[in-house]
Amino acid sequence: MYPNPRFPHTCRIFRSSGGGDAFEESTTIDIYNGECRNYITTRGIGDTKVISSQYTLAIPAYKTLNDGTEERIEVKSFAGDKVECTDARGRLLTGTVVNCYMGTLGTNVYWNFNAN
Repeated sequence: MYPNPRFPHTCRIFRSSGGGDAFEESTTIDIYNGECRNYITTRGIGDTKVISSQYTLAIPAYKTLNDGTEERIEVKSFAGDKVECTDARGRLLTGTVVNCYMGTLGTNVYWNFNAN
């Protein structure tokens, strides 16, 4: 049987600050680093509902710890945060967060892929 996990991909969402000056060091804050499901989404944006193709990261609401207990995963990402996602083929996709919605079943992070 072919394994088909619910969250087969891994992703990292992070925020960089500083580094605007040649003498200033930039700092990186990890917002989330773990399992997810990455897929392409087409949805309407804004009042005019302009169609936009984006990726969506589905992040689970809970993770099971080594002792068998469950811990709530809270992802507080904002537009402009960076995404690195490894898909099922092992490709590293990078992009920028557009929006983030947290619900009872987990978090959906909408992001645009940087093709360059």
